[in-house]
Amino acid sequence: CVAFAEEYDLLSPDELAYNGGIYNCRFSPRNPWGAGTIAFVLTNNQVAMCCDWSAFDVGGSLYGSGCSIIGGRGEVNRIGVQMGIYPDGSPSTITNFLLSGFTLESNHTGIYIRGGYGVIAGLTVQGFNGAAPGGLNPQYGIRCNNESSQRVVFESLKVGGTWDIAALSV
Repeated sequence: CVAFAEEYDLLSPDELAYNGGIYNCRFSPRNPWGAGTIAFVLTNNQVAMCCDWSAFDVGGSLYGSGCSIIGGRGEVNRIGVQMGIYPDGSPSTITNFLLSGFTLESNHTGIYIRGGYGVIAGLTVQGFNGAAPGGLNPQYGIRCNNESSQRVVFESLKVGGTWDIAALSV
């Protein structure tokens, strides 16, 4: 499927709760890097599998329990994947998450974890000078909030390229 986030009903958590997930989708915003644009939202036992997303303020927003992103690619977003934050930006929690088998390229921040626990395994996060939104340099590959990110397991990751602040901040 090809989806424009502002028009695709299955992006809402209520619809996803019924359908269980998003599969084989490509997400593109009508207004690239527009403030508040989110490619998809997952909560409570929902999955995004084999999806591509680019040019959003936030690619994937995950909160609740049991969310997974498996396979796919997120590139040139302000934040590739944010976890433990409601779509409106207020703090939430995330538990038992799984991020695996996908790539994040040239996002300002590849993965931002505000709090919670889960597994990040078998994925690649790349940063290239001048390739982040607005022609800026990527800032963070993976960034964990030290106050509330607990028991996050990192396994078999490749975080490479150029980062203005840190490839991995834990």
